[in-house]
Amino acid sequence: MRRLSLHDSGLVLPAVVGLSYWLAAASSLWLTAGVDGVASLWPASGILLGAVIRFNGRLRLTCILMAALASLAANAGAGMSARVSIGFTVANMAEAIVAGWAWFRLSQGRRTLTSWTDVLWLSVAVIVASCVSALLAAITIGSPGPVFLVSWFCTVALGMLLVAPVVMTDEHFLEAELSVGKPGNRWVWLGALVVITVGAFAQVGYPLLFLPMALLLGVTWHVGVRGTAIGIFVISMVGSMCTGFGRGPIALIDGTVEMRSLFFQMYLLVLFSTALPLAVISSSKARLANHLLISAQESKRAAEMSLELADRDALTGVASRRRVLGELERLVQLATVTGRRLSIVLIDIDHFKTINDRFGHGEGDAVLTNFASIVMGADPSINLIGRIGGEEFLILTEQSASASAMLAERLRRAVCHSKVSEMPIQVTASFGVAEYATGETVASLLRRADVALYISKENGRNRVEVSQI
Repeated sequence: MRRLSLHDSGLVLPAVVGLSYWLAAASSLWLTAGVDGVASLWPASGILLGAVIRFNGRLRLTCILMAALASLAANAGAGMSARVSIGFTVANMAEAIVAGWAWFRLSQGRRTLTSWTDVLWLSVAVIVASCVSALLAAITIGSPGPVFLVSWFCTVALGMLLVAPVVMTDEHFLEAELSVGKPGNRWVWLGALVVITVGAFAQVGYPLLFLPMALLLGVTWHVGVRGTAIGIFVISMVGSMCTGFGRGPIALIDGTVEMRSLFFQMYLLVLFSTALPLAVISSSKARLANHLLISAQESKRAAEMSLELADRDALTGVASRRRVLGELERLVQLATVTGRRLSIVLIDIDHFKTINDRFGHGEGDAVLTNFASIVMGADPSINLIGRIGGEEFLILTEQSASASAMLAERLRRAVCHSKVSEMPIQVTASFGVAEYATGETVASLLRRADVALYISKENGRNRVEVSQI
């Protein structure tokens, strides 16, 4: 009996979500300064929202249950009472559920960010969910002040807005994102963002908040949606850690801890509201350009295929009437200028109507197909052969009338000695040859070949006749 694994039971992803939720929640409570036990940033909300949006059914429910256990553990570890811990957990679970529900209603069931309107709908869903969460948290506290409500709202809203987009960017969408140079450039930009952000927030001498923002714009342009979301998350985490230890530009603000926390939250909100929509728009344009390029390539291939079909007779595989007459026109013009020889051989299968009447059009088509194969393979000196009518074929050769007549005779013999039809009939053909005369039109050349073909038929068929100029 096969042993049931953790993966088989559907607990791997929920366990990862729960562990990630606990690490994010515990780190936020430990590292950041807050008001009445409320952290300045709550990325755990974004982790759960991402799971709610990307997963379905039982897997989604299991993720919520794992996150609830992780929330209770993190709150208890921070020294909260059982009532407050449970109340805050209910508020945190509700925010992810409400945000997920609102997102699905507004985005019509999508699970990924693919346009700037998706960023707008995500923001609306998060705002609604954060209001619900703040009210539930306020009920837990009993009589909170406005600072608590605003701080809680900003904390969970930012947590969802900064983390969920990292999970919601589609892998197929990322393939079409704008990227300059080699893929390694993406890591260069993200690495530069991390270095600059750490440098800006690790010192307390200068207000360098603009530097991470400048690098984030570079990441937005060169990396794309997921890179931008990761960049904003990096800034939020580094900023939260440094601010919690009294470092960074936020520590330069002359105000209370609450004011500094609110300022940092507004700073992150500005980063989100400017960089992520710009990244989505840039990636959408790149994806559109990629689709247009693919469409243009497909249209070109379709046009080439259509042209190829137009140039080839569908039944016999030889050149179509359009192709062979067009080539004849070109060769006539070339012969007029250069004086090169040009001859045509007009072929008509003898008694073809009788074949159709006796054995049906299916057998007639088979005769045409076999006849074309025999003629095409009988002599390599043929420049081009095309079907110009029901049982009429035209051969172009760049040689004299006598040489073309010899070619026609070889073809006539090849047809006579080949099994063109499965029926008990002998298939033969008549040939008319005409050589181009300087200054002659295409119509005149064809008319002379046709006259020669007519003479061939009048003289008993299955023979070659050459037109005399």
